[in-house]
Amino acid sequence: GYIDLWEGGGGTNPTPTPPSPPGSCVDTPGFVDTFGDGCEWYEANGCETWGDVCCAGGFGTPNEECCVCGGGTSVTPAPVTPAPVTPAPVTSPTPGTGSGVQDAIDLLKETIDLLEELV
Repeated sequence: GYIDLWEGGGGTNPTPTPPSPPGSCVDTPGFVDTFGDGCEWYEANGCETWGDVCCAGGFGTPNEECCVCGGGTSVTPAPVTPAPVTPAPVTSPTPGTGSGVQDAIDLLKETIDLLEELV
């Protein structure tokens, strides 16, 4: 684009600001400055010199529209909802019936009686 003609004469070419982590920012779709340069140009050439001053071609400035310049739109990924977990059924021990318990007591009494006879 036209702005490339200024390279070296319009100021310094600072190191670009590191881009935001993937998925956290989106450049304004279709953004181009008045010289036809998109956010990629600012990523390669820096935002400090031209980001606020130059080129708002129907959009805001590159500093407002490009992630690399600190603009763009922050995107928060939708939280992932884990699949529901169905717990395994828990079976409780069932108490013995009254007659089963009574049978055990009777057996113990018989055993005690037999042991007492031996003593």
